[in-house]
Amino acid sequence: MTTSAPTSTTLTLSTRAALGVALLVAIARPFNARSAAEPEVVAQHGGRALALGGNASRLFVGWGQRVATVRRADIDDARDGSPPLERVSPLLKMRVGMMAVDGDYVLVGDSGSGIALLSAAADGSLALRAHMAAIDEPNRDLSFGRFAFKYPFAFLPGTSALKVLDVSGDRNVIEVARFQKPNEVFASVLVSDDGIVLAGTGDGGGRTPGVYAIDMSSPEQPREVSFLKLPGAVKGLARDGSVAYAYVVDASPGLANSSVASVYILDVSRFDHPSV
Repeated sequence: MTTSAPTSTTLTLSTRAALGVALLVAIARPFNARSAAEPEVVAQHGGRALALGGNASRLFVGWGQRVATVRRADIDDARDGSPPLERVSPLLKMRVGMMAVDGDYVLVGDSGSGIALLSAAADGSLALRAHMAAIDEPNRDLSFGRFAFKYPFAFLPGTSALKVLDVSGDRNVIEVARFQKPNEVFASVLVSDDGIVLAGTGDGGGRTPGVYAIDMSSPEQPREVSFLKLPGAVKGLARDGSVAYAYVVDASPGLANSSVASVYILDVSRFDHPSV
């Protein structure tokens, strides 16, 4: 196992701003997070939106217990206005608190309520394909953080393990493997096209926080490849090409009940050996 430490300066963010619940969906044009440029808001919808994903043709928005679709073409046509909602899913058995998209498949979930797999048709309509309630999980411990998804497998962070689920069955979700790390708390996860998973830890009293690189090319047999040490709990991971962003929260020295939130820019040109 390879261990390395960060050496670069981080971009400090407001913890409150980073963790605050969105009260509307603001659709912005792409921007470079490493520059001083601000994102340009081009359209918005009111409502309590807690999850957002997308593919090449549309966005998927989690509103309460439903998922709505918005065509990307309509976003450009609705500058400074509200693009029309294309379709809205049936009522789900959970609040849509998290979302991951792979092509026309949309995986949604909420801590304590389980996960559901939806598929989008050409007209944007959404159909329920599979569901797993938290109560059906062994030990009822489906208290996951943000997950990752590469059809047909979902990767769910949790206490002491990263769970690998097969969601391709008809209405059934099957656990196929666990990447076990006793006393660790996995809080974030990111998956590449070639089956390498990055999993962030440190949200608990376990070992040194950081990011595991795990080979999932054989999902039934997860294999640790490397470990990148970071100074705080890795609460979120996102990727843009050969660069990934790790949202790290660390206790603020000298201040009771406070923390410092930072974004670390990771080089993932070698996805199995990320570096700062």
